[in-house]
Amino acid sequence: MPEIKEKIPRSEKIYKKEKNNIHLLQKKYNWCIIFTSYGFFISESREPGMNKNILCLSRITCVLFILTALTVFLPAFVFSSGIEETGNISRLVTSNNPDYYSVIETNGDTFSARGTYKNDRPVSAGISGVRSSVQFHAESDGSYRAEISFKPPVSAYYDFYIHLESGVYLTYLMKYDNGWYFPDNGLETINAQRVEKASEAPDIAAAYYISVNADKNEIESTIDELKKIVEEVCGDEPDDYKKAYLLNRWIADNIYYDHDAAETSVTLETVAIHNVLEKRRTTCAGFANTYSALLELAGIRSLNLKGAAIAGEITYETLTTGGENHEFSAFWYEKQNRWVYADSCWSGAGDYEKGVTSERITYDKYFDISGSAFALNHRVDKAEERHYSKAIDAVEKGDTQEPTSEPEDTISETTDNNVIPDNTFPPSTSNIKNNDDSDKGEKSIVPFITGLAGILIIGAGVIIAVNNNKKQKKERTKK
Repeated sequence: MPEIKEKIPRSEKIYKKEKNNIHLLQKKYNWCIIFTSYGFFISESREPGMNKNILCLSRITCVLFILTALTVFLPAFVFSSGIEETGNISRLVTSNNPDYYSVIETNGDTFSARGTYKNDRPVSAGISGVRSSVQFHAESDGSYRAEISFKPPVSAYYDFYIHLESGVYLTYLMKYDNGWYFPDNGLETINAQRVEKASEAPDIAAAYYISVNADKNEIESTIDELKKIVEEVCGDEPDDYKKAYLLNRWIADNIYYDHDAAETSVTLETVAIHNVLEKRRTTCAGFANTYSALLELAGIRSLNLKGAAIAGEITYETLTTGGENHEFSAFWYEKQNRWVYADSCWSGAGDYEKGVTSERITYDKYFDISGSAFALNHRVDKAEERHYSKAIDAVEKGDTQEPTSEPEDTISETTDNNVIPDNTFPPSTSNIKNNDDSDKGEKSIVPFITGLAGILIIGAGVIIAVNNNKKQKKERTKK
């Protein structure tokens, strides 16, 4: 299997890092079991005349390695069992985009994949981190088919990957438990419910999302620039789906993810559309704002979605319950009478960090991604419709006071998933950073210290055993 190290989009890097962490923990656990077994062997095979100190040390060693095994293995076990699965899926359609999709079907220890990536031909497919039997074939038109056969030694989560000609790896979370399947955490239904019951933000909210101080001149100039972008990008294109696709690509091709802001603090200045267009960089909320505004000016109804994505402290097991860390979009496709998910922040991997921009990689996995595939790493908490085109009127009316009433059309906080829109002014940007390339969780030194202590004790035990053996030989020689 080719090494996965280059041109991996930020969102795909998250998958790979989390999975590598789990594989590492499982390896550490195996070593702990070996050393623990060694401790039991010493303690239970005491011979007559065996030094009591050695016996005591061996038993202490055994206990220490049991503790080490628990501290390094339990996180992996929690990862494997922490996702509250409501069922399993044997067939995953990754996208509704006819030019960029896969159909993956499982059947026991094997699964097959087929699909089309029209402008980025697949070159291989497989399971990340393991050697498996793969039959792969791709055509020049971007279509492909693959069949993978692999029976893991343990039940666990794995990533199925599709390697594209551009160097991008697309990954999808799978689980093996007496057969392959896709885990169902229930978020597909929850996400859809929250999108359907979206709230409508006061018009003044859009004014602040365009200009930090809701400055009329800044709003007017920004709206004019947005209209110009729509005209240049979409031209005479009549289809809303195609227009939405082109605008998503424009965002991915022209805006960088601002790691400097994400590492310090994300403020309204970071995500206001005027600043995004001026600096050509922002964080996830700025991507969503700009994209939604472009959609509205193109005559397409859009929603800003706040929620969570697997990044930073949000992992697989905490996706359904963790805090908010991401913002993305959805738009209404009238011709097919459906909402379409689009994460413009995760559609391009251009990074801005310490004043330097990185190589840009644009791909379409998160444009019109299917609900079931989206639920593998995204959660919707709040769906809000903002009217950017009405921002100037709202400012002229002097509508700058914080609203005191909540929309009547709300969803319950429990099973009906109630979402209260962000009606504070200026709008809040707290927690919306999407540090989607970070893996900076605090690392516990307990396993290291415990393991080191156990190794030292084993060493001491071996030394004492050798010395004791020498003494016993001398005593026998004297006799």
